Amino acid sequence: MTNVEPLNSFKPISEATKAVVEKIAPPADQYDFWRRRLAGEVIPIHDGEPQAGFYRLTSKDGRSTPVAYWFTKEGALRCRIGNNDVDEQTANERWPWASKRPIGHDVYKSVIAGNPWPDQHEAVIRDRANSDGAPDDDSFEALKDRIEDLARDADALIKAGSAKDQNAADRASDLANRLAELHKTADAARSKEKRPHDEAAKAVQAKWLPILGTADIYKRIKSAVITPFLIAEDKKRREAEEAARRAAQEAAEAGAPVPEPAPVRAAPKAGSGGRRSVALRTVRVVTIKDRAAVLKFFENNDALTEVLQKLAEKVTEAGVEVPGVSVTEEQRAA
Repeated sequence: MTNVEPLNSFKPISEATKAVVEKIAPPADQYDFWRRRLAGEVIPIHDGEPQAGFYRLTSKDGRSTPVAYWFTKEGALRCRIGNNDVDEQTANERWPWASKRPIGHDVYKSVIAGNPWPDQHEAVIRDRANSDGAPDDDSFEALKDRIEDLARDADALIKAGSAKDQNAADRASDLANRLAELHKTADAARSKEKRPHDEAAKAVQAKWLPILGTADIYKRIKSAVITPFLIAEDKKRREAEEAARRAAQEAAEAGAPVPEPAPVRAAPKAGSGGRRSVALRTVRVVTIKDRAAVLKFFENNDALTEVLQKLAEKVTEAGVEVPGVSVTEEQRAA
C-alpha cells in the first residue's frame, strides 16, 4: 500500500498543482454524497465504492492528510492523497477510512497548500515537529520539556475560559488529546523506571515478612504472660499501701503509737540483666457506645464528609438509592 505523505512534509503547491486542485472543485452532481455527509447527514458507506469529495485521512500516530476523490468525464476514478496521485487500488483501500471524515473544499485547499488543519493547536504542531526523530523521545528530560511547553499553552487556554467557536473548541481538544497522550507516555515511562525498585522491594518484603511475623509473637508474650503478672503485682502493691494507710489512721484515732510507714514499693517491672524492662503503661482505649451521638458530634467535620461522599458515590454507582443524596447528570468533555 502506498504510504500517505505526512502533513509536515507538505510544501507550497506549484501553479500546476494549483490548477489541478481548482479543476477538482465541487461544481458537479458527483459531489452530492460528499456535500450531504459534510452537512451531517447519515449515509451508508460501502467499501470499494469511493464517492467524489474531500476528506481527511488520519494515521495511527494521529497525523492527518487531505484526500480528494473525483471522477473524470469518462467515469474514471481519480484520487489524490496529500500531494500524490495514487492508483485506483490504493484509492479503494483508503476509502473506508477517508470517507468517515469529509472536509470543506476551502479546508482542503488550505491544508494542501501547507497550512495547518484548522482544528490543530499550534503547540501540538510544534511538539510533533520537534519530537520527530528525537533520539530518546520518552526520556524524562524530553517528556518534561514537551509537557511543560504544552502545559503553558493549556494554562493560557484555561484562563481565557470557554471556547468562543467550533475551531477554538477543536484546537483546545487537539491540545488536550496531545497532553493526554504524553501523560500516558510519561506514566508508562515512570512505571518502567519504577518496576525494578518495586520488584526489589517485594523481594525484600518476601524475605523478611515471615521472620518478622514469627518474631511478632513478642506482643503475645507481653499480653498473655507479663501483663497479667504485672497487674497482679501492682494490685498487691496498692493493697499494701492502702492497708498501711488505714493502720496509721486507726492508730492515730485510738491514740496509739503510729506504726512506721511501710517502705514505698516501686511499680512492678519485668526484665533484668541490663535489658529494657517491661512495665505497665496506661493507654486510652476509645470505644464507641452511642454511634448516633458520635456522628452528631462529627457531622460538620470535613474528613467525615469526604468519607461519606466516597461511600455515596460507590453505592449509587451500584444502583442503590442513598437517602439524603441527590443524583444529577451533567455533561463533561471526555
